[in-house]
Amino acid sequence: MRGSRVCDLTKWPGMSRNEKRSAVWLVGMAWAAGCGSHRDFQSGHAAGGSDESVLSTLAGSESRAGSAHTAAGGSSPGPSVGVGGGDLSGGASISAGAGTSSGAGGTDVVVAKPPSEFCAGRLAGYRFCNGPAVFECASDSSGAALVETCQNQACVDGACVGECAPQTKRCTTGGAETCTASGHYGTGEACVNQACVAGACVGSCAPGTKKCDGLVPSTCSPMGGWVVESACDKLCSGGACSGTCLPNAKACNGQVPLTCDAMAAWQEGGACVDTACVEGACVGSCGPQLKRCSGNGVQTCSSSGTWGTATPCNDQACVAGNCSGVCTPGSKQCSGNGVQTCGSNGTWGSASACTNQACLGGSCTGSCAPGAKQCSNNGVQTCTSSGTWGTAVTCNGQACVNGSCSGACTPGSKQCSDNGVQTCGSSGTWSSASACVNQACVGDTCTGSCTPGAKQCSNNGVQICTANGTWGGPNTCNNQACVNGACIGSCTPGAKQCSGNGVQTCTVSGTWGSASNCGTQICQDGSCVVNSCDGSTGGWDGCRGSGCSVCVEKLASYPRYLQNHPSCTENDTCAGQFFTCNQACPAPTDADKDLAQCSGTTGAWDGCRGGGCAVCSELTAGYPNYFNNHPGCVKNDSCTGQFFTCNQACPAPSNFDK
Repeated sequence: MRGSRVCDLTKWPGMSRNEKRSAVWLVGMAWAAGCGSHRDFQSGHAAGGSDESVLSTLAGSESRAGSAHTAAGGSSPGPSVGVGGGDLSGGASISAGAGTSSGAGGTDVVVAKPPSEFCAGRLAGYRFCNGPAVFECASDSSGAALVETCQNQACVDGACVGECAPQTKRCTTGGAETCTASGHYGTGEACVNQACVAGACVGSCAPGTKKCDGLVPSTCSPMGGWVVESACDKLCSGGACSGTCLPNAKACNGQVPLTCDAMAAWQEGGACVDTACVEGACVGSCGPQLKRCSGNGVQTCSSSGTWGTATPCNDQACVAGNCSGVCTPGSKQCSGNGVQTCGSNGTWGSASACTNQACLGGSCTGSCAPGAKQCSNNGVQTCTSSGTWGTAVTCNGQACVNGSCSGACTPGSKQCSDNGVQTCGSSGTWSSASACVNQACVGDTCTGSCTPGAKQCSNNGVQICTANGTWGGPNTCNNQACVNGACIGSCTPGAKQCSGNGVQTCTVSGTWGSASNCGTQICQDGSCVVNSCDGSTGGWDGCRGSGCSVCVEKLASYPRYLQNHPSCTENDTCAGQFFTCNQACPAPTDADKDLAQCSGTTGAWDGCRGGGCAVCSELTAGYPNYFNNHPGCVKNDSCTGQFFTCNQACPAPSNFDK
């Protein structure tokens, strides 16, 4: 390894000048690297920047071992160098050559020796300190290897411990502190009236303290020196400018005089009463902005304590130095139809009414109260706003009563009401009507010969009395009778008709009487005539031989036909030849069928039960001729209130059936 880069200190990278001069650290490094003697160490100006050789530095080192010890041997004489720390028991000093070194006492070994001797008897991995460096013994006891260099810590018992490098300094609130050999800061040294800078007490004041030199304040800087500030305008106290005024100055705070004391503070005097505070003194004869009344105007006190010119209170009153109210005291006005007078407080008093006069411009005048009314010749006069009566306005169709048009008529006028004459009274109301007997009220007079709307019979016609009390032309009662001025019944009195095979005659009341049977004759056009049984014009084709000989082929489905038409006979020799029948033998209908087959016809009335031809007797009780007039229908006495649709051959009863 001799002559190698390891033993050449000029070629060790990253080493500072102080590191190269550290004998303990260099020797330990050398032994750890296997350098045989001090001659293996090379140094120069390039490596350390100094004329001193490393060995010369080593020669000047002191042994601080606690006791002397002689090495077992060594081939190279020379000075002793320290190679170890406090891990050597007893602090023994070990020599690398023939010479010895005595220790002054302590725990650090500063005498160099070969690694084999230094680590002799130590287990591999044993660590020891050399300055800030930690070394570890090799397994073959041939040397020691650098493990680490303690940064901002102390090397104690082969380990980096603590919080600082020994002998470093710092400033704290307690003062200046120095790091001990164990890597901890010791008790601080208080900096009294000084500043702590880089771990030392300096300067002549504690940072942040203040003082005054007259009006000039000063503050101590962080470096312990006084910094002069700008002079104060008013007062310097405790190193700072203070106060609000110059001593002996005067001023006002509203109405309170102020005087500045020696501490530059304002002191209040007694408040100015009925005067003004001007430049710290009470002057004048009134307080600023105070108000008072002068006449009916307001005076205001100026800032100098003098009364100003009065300002008039227009349409108001001056009360306690203020314009208030709504009127000038003593003025008058109209309110309604009364006179109001303004009081001293600017408010209107109660109105004094103008009796039968009008209030104009605050005075009562005229001969009537505005708006008052009176009657004049059935007209209404109204009092004007000036208190005089206006032109009368006629009450048309009414009466003037107490100055108003009222009622519904002009007094003395007449009118018709319910065919009677009414006369208007003085109050404008109609009296009870005086009836027009058998006459008509026309205009406002009874006239004519009948009461309007009355009716009477004339030649089986109805006459109606007109609105002017005369009879109108008769309106004939067609197929009815005129009875007591009304058309009633279902036939013209004296008229005749056939019912079955009988003749009915219409009574004076317009109803058909009982039928008179024609016997062996037939009823035709309301008369009994000998039946010729010829075919009737418009009759049906169902007979042969005569108009009453009905072909049996046509009656096959109508077993009740001959019963319902006794004037007809059955002909079983028609042989399919059919001719016109007589009117007494009409075409068969459902009424001629068996009763069970006589069904109801859609739209017909509800009055049957058990078949469309079985008419309920309850519904024909007031019609005694019903079944004579409708021979195809039979009476049903067992309907018990249940009614169903009848056949068209059995229509609803009518006056014809009574």
